Amino acid sequence: MKQFTHVFYGIINLRLDSVLHVGGGEDASFHMAVNGEDNFIIPASGIAGAVGHYIQMADADVAVLLGNKEYDSSIYFYDAVCEKVNIEHRTGIKIDNKYGTVEGSSLINMDYISPGMETRIRIQGFASNENELKQIENVYAHIGNGFAAGSILLGAKKASGAGRFVINDVGANGSFYGKVLKLDLRNEKELNRYLSGVEKCFSDCNEKKIFKDSGNSILDTFVLEASVPSGLLVGGGSTEDEEIEANNVNMYRLLGEKKEYFIPGSTFKGILRSYAEMVADELKLPQELVKDIYGSKSDGLDDSGQMTGNPSRVIVRDCVIRNPAKVMHNRIKIDRWLGGTMNGAKMVEEVLYIDKEPISVEVSISGELNTKQRAAANALVYLALRDIGAGLVTVGSGRSIGHGRLCGKKLNINGVDCRFKDWQLQLGEKEAFISSCIRELEEYGA
Repeated sequence: MKQFTHVFYGIINLRLDSVLHVGGGEDASFHMAVNGEDNFIIPASGIAGAVGHYIQMADADVAVLLGNKEYDSSIYFYDAVCEKVNIEHRTGIKIDNKYGTVEGSSLINMDYISPGMETRIRIQGFASNENELKQIENVYAHIGNGFAAGSILLGAKKASGAGRFVINDVGANGSFYGKVLKLDLRNEKELNRYLSGVEKCFSDCNEKKIFKDSGNSILDTFVLEASVPSGLLVGGGSTEDEEIEANNVNMYRLLGEKKEYFIPGSTFKGILRSYAEMVADELKLPQELVKDIYGSKSDGLDDSGQMTGNPSRVIVRDCVIRNPAKVMHNRIKIDRWLGGTMNGAKMVEEVLYIDKEPISVEVSISGELNTKQRAAANALVYLALRDIGAGLVTVGSGRSIGHGRLCGKKLNINGVDCRFKDWQLQLGEKEAFISSCIRELEEYGA
């Protein structure tokens, strides 16, 4: 390690705002790491990788402090211990992009940590002079701003919106902040503080460092409120002798002993992305636009050694279903050649009818989008939610027998309610805003 005269300690308290992928799907061999006290942790290496990718894009001048092939890092990360951890198992399906139907044998099992988990990012930096100490502070500020803007995501499935955190510490004026400690080792008293150990120094981090204002993290928000009079299929396709849950997508989770039905945010995210790809094809827009907005998977390192791919700028929250009317439907399979009933083919379906308390689908657009990308993102999200609320785009399976058709009540756009009437959305004062976004979308590829 190089000689140093200053040491920097920084803490950022985080709360999980989406879900955190910990295993399953294409990463079935991965398991959440634990420390020596059997606490779940986010490994320091994973934090350093996500932060390094972001810093390289945000400020390449200070990124060298994180190290490269020629220089050792001046900044070190520590494992992030997780608290309030609730592991939930989710199943999903793959959708055929061309036909919008479920691909055969495509049930995917994945494990996530539920929203609400808390952790803290801890960094330690070593500087040989005051100027380098300020550069380390700039790196810390970039990290805080990145989490505040939703631009640093942890774990896998980032393109699906997983791994998004919010900063837990918010000041009276709505600004996010972290806590730091700076030591000048030329001072005997501060040298003794450094020698007291890392944990003691982190516990002494009391100086507040203000990050971006909370209003900078979200650009636009859409909330669709709708009922589901046609019913939502949450279990089906099982014969009478089979466990109904065994063959179906999991749309409930256990909170203690209580079963709570919900539609995963990733389900609506998939619908929105599929719709955006359809619109892009129809308007002959570059597919890169969809990737910039909805994220793309990494396929390795680029020529500069940086990971490819980018996180989603569209965040969709889980949609909780409250007080549904649950009905068990019996169906039979018909022999397509003879028109008769197939032996032993009586099926049981679990269907939720949602009318008393409408569901709310909340979609936010976040991150670094330029003006044209932002307008295009608004237009694509609006068009999809409009058609979902009008019953033209269904949710879940069973659409061939009438399930999954939503009846929109209102679409809230940036705090303004726009009502549905006779299956048509009345934009009112938001008409000029949406029309402008749609024009930008149509002209994007021109």
